[in-house]
Amino acid sequence: TIDRLRMRYRQMRDKRWAGYRGYDAWFDSPINNAKLAATAVYGEEVPAFLRLFDLCSGNYPRFYASVRRIGALPAPSRAEALKAATTCD
Repeated sequence: TIDRLRMRYRQMRDKRWAGYRGYDAWFDSPINNAKLAATAVYGEEVPAFLRLFDLCSGNYPRFYASVRRIGALPAPSRAEALKAATTCD
């Protein structure tokens, strides 16, 4: 199953991402349940990040600045602040 995951990643990387190798190190290192679970947890926040990106009108510098501000919060507050954001700033 892990070999299949790696194979699918390489196919996606080469065909859809123009060979972008930004995730190679992750896929080349050992993959176990803990690593997969951590990835799933981050994936749960994707809709909130997309909403924040929309609030920033697709402006990457503003989006990154907003994410840095949220990232500076104490760990327990970050997810809630991300989900509760109503403006980019």
